[in-house]
Amino acid sequence: MPGVVPSLNGRPGGASLEGIVKDQSGAVVPKATVTVRNEATGAPQTTQSDVSGHYQFFNVQPGNSALSVQSLGFQTYVLSNIYLGAGRVNTIQPTLKVGTSAEAVEVTAGAQPVLETTSNSISRAV
Repeated sequence: MPGVVPSLNGRPGGASLEGIVKDQSGAVVPKATVTVRNEATGAPQTTQSDVSGHYQFFNVQPGNSALSVQSLGFQTYVLSNIYLGAGRVNTIQPTLKVGTSAEAVEVTAGAQPVLETTSNSISRAV
């Protein structure tokens, strides 16, 4: 899926999530409200993008989560059923569409995790 990239620079324990919020023209969106919510527990974490559009979460509970981004003058961006791997820095680059926050652009991943991270170990199903 475009805009979702795993990294090997993760932190042990929880997952990390970061990215840059942009609009359709590619301009960064500062002060966007970014929320990641664990889909199993419903526990949210919220931050704001900085002047460069960058946002970052540390120690996010690993597993399936949903990401939402809101900013004045833009439709709410929602990406659900994303898999955040433990000890990984997961990157999602949200692109906001012009509109009102009452309108939402929602993307739902299928049964398979959106993020599939790699590691230096090999595993096989038995």
